Amino acid sequence: MESRLYQHLSQFVVSGSTNNNRYSVLSKNIRDGLFDVSEELHVFLLAVTVFKLKETDASKVSGELQEILDQSLRGNQLEY
Repeated sequence: MESRLYQHLSQFVVSGSTNNNRYSVLSKNIRDGLFDVSEELHVFLLAVTVFKLKETDASKVSGELQEILDQSLRGNQLEY
C-alpha cells in the first residue's frame, strides 16, 4: 500500500529526489494555494492519513475508513 501511495504522490509532485522531499514540496504547494479545489488531492491525503493511522494503531481505523483506503488504492488509480 505504501508504494501505491508514493506512486500517487508522484502525480501531484514530480520534483524532489526522495518521497519525503516530495511530501515537503506538496506541503509547500498546499500552503501556496495550488490545490485549494482539488478533490483528487483531498482523497489522496485521506488515504495517506488512514494508512498511517492503521500503521500506528489499527484498532482506530473504522470499517468506513478502511473502505475509503481500499477504494482509494484499488488498481493504480484513486477512485472518487
